[in-house]
Amino acid sequence: MGKRVGEAENQLNRIEREKRRNKVVMMGLEIGTGEQKQIIEKVIRFLEEKAKVESKVKSAYKIAEKICVVEFKNREEKINLMKSKNLKGSSIYINNDLTKTERKI
Repeated sequence: MGKRVGEAENQLNRIEREKRRNKVVMMGLEIGTGEQKQIIEKVIRFLEEKAKVESKVKSAYKIAEKICVVEFKNREEKINLMKSKNLKGSSIYINNDLTKTERKI
Protein backbone atom coordinates (compact mmCIF):
# COMPACT_ATOMS: atom_id res chain seq x y z
CA MET A 1 0.00 0.00 0.00
CA GLY A 2 2.80 2.45 0.91
CA LYS A 3 4.54 1.75 -2.39
CA ARG A 4 1.35 2.64 -4.31
CA VAL A 5 1.00 5.92 -2.46
CA GLY A 6 4.62 6.78 -3.23
CA GLU A 7 4.13 5.97 -6.90
CA ALA A 8 0.97 8.09 -7.01
CA GLU A 9 2.81 11.04 -5.41
CA ASN A 10 5.64 10.70 -7.92
CA GLN A 11 3.13 10.66 -10.77
CA LEU A 12 1.42 13.79 -9.43
CA ASN A 13 4.79 15.53 -9.10
CA ARG A 14 5.65 14.67 -12.71
CA ILE A 15 2.31 16.05 -13.91
CA GLU A 16 2.77 19.22 -11.85
CA ARG A 17 6.32 19.73 -13.22
CA GLU A 18 5.04 19.29 -16.76
CA LYS A 19 2.34 21.95 -16.19
CA ARG A 20 4.98 24.41 -14.97
CA ARG A 21 7.53 23.58 -17.66
CA ASN A 22 6.98 26.75 -19.72
CA LYS A 23 6.50 29.10 -16.76
CA VAL A 24 8.73 31.50 -14.85
CA VAL A 25 8.21 33.59 -11.74
CA MET A 26 9.20 37.24 -12.12
CA MET A 27 9.97 39.18 -8.95
CA GLY A 28 10.47 42.92 -8.69
CA LEU A 29 8.50 43.99 -11.75
CA GLU A 30 6.06 46.88 -11.17
CA ILE A 31 2.78 45.26 -12.19
CA GLY A 32 0.09 47.45 -10.69
CA THR A 33 -3.48 46.23 -10.34
CA GLY A 34 -4.32 45.74 -14.00
CA GLU A 35 -6.21 42.97 -15.71
CA GLN A 36 -4.45 39.97 -17.22
CA LYS A 37 -4.17 41.64 -20.63
CA GLN A 38 -2.42 44.66 -19.10
CA ILE A 39 -0.08 42.42 -17.10
CA ILE A 40 0.86 40.53 -20.28
CA GLU A 41 1.55 43.83 -22.07
CA LYS A 42 3.80 45.03 -19.22
CA VAL A 43 5.70 41.74 -19.19
CA ILE A 44 6.21 41.78 -22.96
CA ARG A 45 7.37 45.42 -22.83
CA PHE A 46 9.86 44.55 -20.07
CA LEU A 47 11.18 41.51 -21.95
CA GLU A 48 11.71 43.51 -25.14
CA GLU A 49 13.16 46.67 -23.58
CA LYS A 50 15.21 45.39 -20.64
CA ALA A 51 15.92 41.72 -21.31
CA LYS A 52 16.28 42.30 -25.07
CA VAL A 53 14.31 39.10 -25.68
CA GLU A 54 11.34 38.76 -28.00
CA SER A 55 8.98 36.27 -26.42
CA LYS A 56 5.53 34.95 -27.07
CA VAL A 57 3.73 35.14 -23.74
CA LYS A 58 0.74 32.82 -23.44
CA SER A 59 -0.50 34.13 -20.10
CA ALA A 60 0.61 36.08 -17.06
CA TYR A 61 -0.97 36.67 -13.69
CA LYS A 62 -0.10 38.46 -10.49
CA ILE A 63 0.39 36.34 -7.36
CA ALA A 64 1.67 39.04 -4.99
CA GLU A 65 2.91 42.62 -4.97
CA LYS A 66 5.66 42.80 -7.63
CA ILE A 67 5.48 39.03 -8.27
CA CYS A 68 3.87 37.42 -11.29
CA VAL A 69 3.87 34.07 -13.07
CA VAL A 70 4.49 34.17 -16.81
CA GLU A 71 3.72 31.28 -19.14
CA PHE A 72 5.38 31.17 -22.55
CA LYS A 73 3.93 29.53 -25.65
CA ASN A 74 6.83 27.09 -25.80
CA ARG A 75 9.83 25.95 -23.79
CA GLU A 76 12.33 27.52 -26.18
CA GLU A 77 11.00 31.00 -25.36
CA LYS A 78 11.52 30.35 -21.65
CA ILE A 79 15.03 28.99 -22.19
CA ASN A 80 16.00 32.07 -24.24
CA LEU A 81 14.90 34.32 -21.40
CA MET A 82 16.70 32.27 -18.75
CA LYS A 83 19.92 32.43 -20.82
CA SER A 84 19.63 36.20 -21.26
CA LYS A 85 22.44 38.01 -19.50
CA ASN A 86 20.85 41.46 -19.91
CA LEU A 87 19.20 41.34 -16.47
CA LYS A 88 22.45 41.33 -14.48
CA GLY A 89 22.53 44.33 -12.16
CA SER A 90 18.77 44.76 -12.43
CA SER A 91 16.32 44.52 -9.54
CA ILE A 92 14.18 42.02 -11.48
CA TYR A 93 14.67 38.35 -10.72
CA ILE A 94 13.40 35.50 -12.89
CA ASN A 95 13.20 31.94 -11.61
CA ASN A 96 11.68 28.67 -12.77
CA ASP A 97 8.14 28.09 -11.53
CA LEU A 98 8.72 25.27 -9.03
CA THR A 99 6.24 22.82 -7.55
CA LYS A 100 5.60 22.85 -3.80
CA THR A 101 7.75 19.74 -3.42
CA GLU A 102 10.64 21.32 -5.33
CA ARG A 103 10.41 24.52 -3.25
CA LYS A 104 10.81 22.50 -0.04
CA ILE A 105 14.13 21.10 -1.25
